[in-house]
Amino acid sequence: MADKWWRRGLRPKHPYVIAGLGAGIVLGIVVLVALLCGGKQTADSVTAGGAQPRSPKIVGGKPAKLPFIVSIQYQNKHRCQGSIVLDKFVSTTAQCVHGLKMKHLTLVMGRSNLDDEGGETRRVIDVTINSKWTPSHTDWRYDEAVLEMERPVVFGENIQPVCFADEGSVFPTGMKAAVYGWGNVGQSEELPPPRTLQGVNVTVTDRDTCNLKYNGRVTEDMLCTGNVAGDKDTCYGDVGAPLVVKQGDDFIQIGNVIRIPDQCAVPNGMETVSLKPSKTFIKDAIKGMKDMTSTTTPRPQCGKRNVPVVLDASRTGGKLLLNVPEMVPWMNPVNSQPPAPTPDPSDQICFKKYEG
Repeated sequence: MADKWWRRGLRPKHPYVIAGLGAGIVLGIVVLVALLCGGKQTADSVTAGGAQPRSPKIVGGKPAKLPFIVSIQYQNKHRCQGSIVLDKFVSTTAQCVHGLKMKHLTLVMGRSNLDDEGGETRRVIDVTINSKWTPSHTDWRYDEAVLEMERPVVFGENIQPVCFADEGSVFPTGMKAAVYGWGNVGQSEELPPPRTLQGVNVTVTDRDTCNLKYNGRVTEDMLCTGNVAGDKDTCYGDVGAPLVVKQGDDFIQIGNVIRIPDQCAVPNGMETVSLKPSKTFIKDAIKGMKDMTSTTTPRPQCGKRNVPVVLDASRTGGKLLLNVPEMVPWMNPVNSQPPAPTPDPSDQICFKKYEG
């Protein structure tokens, strides 16, 4: 299920209800360009591979580049991270955007230094969050959301779509990964200007051990990562940060950070928890957004016109049947067949099985 975004907040509806921009039907047809995903991506100074809205950030990291990472900003201030899924869609966590006014949400992409100019900035026009998630954080499995941009971005060296780990991927304890974000560099130390994206290597830890620290909330849908020495960690501002592994020349996202330690970077402290990508939720959310932004007016067919027709009231119960398509004799009905369906953009999302 998904929550519908209203101007006054988010209210639960039925499964995967997609938010609109207010009253009225959005006219026009969204044309999404099929994308090749999983191409080469770069991550400076980090070998692998990507919280709470109170703002966890990377501790002990190094300057990095990651072409699919997004700074999700509220009132022009960095709030959390997301990942570019397609040229109009970004995935993140529910806690990142829950309860916010959409008119103040912007997405910054293609820029490692947040204080620099360049890259692309987009407003958010639709939000879908999993309505099984609740602000009380009692069940972490549904902490996921998809955002739609006002218009597509153009992919290039600095802006590329993410490739998610597909179903069946295995992430054994001890596996190396990396997490990326613009969060704090210390418990009370914000990322200094020019606020350069940080990446840090982490290790996948034993889930059962991690679960003891989090009172059984860590499920098979999640991954725990940490560093025994406590000198490398996520911190405030790193919610939604992508957890990433490298396979060949490709970077594959295996999770989004949903929980950061109460104390950043302490020896033998609590681990960071990331939620694995949900293929079903992401695809269903984008399908729903595509349906909402598509025109509801039937596409005209060559060789036909809509002609008002009144049927015999005795056969229709007094009802009128209007706009019945009728062949126009003076027009050549060459292309009178129904148009081919618009390609489903969700089919272009990149999922790859991680094989270690």
